Amino acid sequence: MANAADEKQVKNAAEEERRRAERDADDMRYILSTKSGRRFIWNLMGECGVFQCSFDGSSKTFFKEGERNVGLKILVRLNDADPQAYVTMINESRGGDYV
Repeated sequence: MANAADEKQVKNAAEEERRRAERDADDMRYILSTKSGRRFIWNLMGECGVFQCSFDGSSKTFFKEGERNVGLKILVRLNDADPQAYVTMINESRGGDYV
């Protein structure tokens, strides 16, 4: 946006942001619509350390917390797009489908 005082530009920027957010949610719903997509996202969140403590008593904690933050952002997008998908992912992972 070039001019935050221009109401038209502000409105256009807000509309563009809304469209981008909806497109991102659509993309996430598409990924979550398949078992392989859910498995990929689940494993990615695991690699980011979402399901474990990032503190290890060393300076590596900061790096691990950065990774975990990325994983948490993925989790937020997942839940915004399709909250039921997370429950499905938990159940599928318990069944050994994500090994």
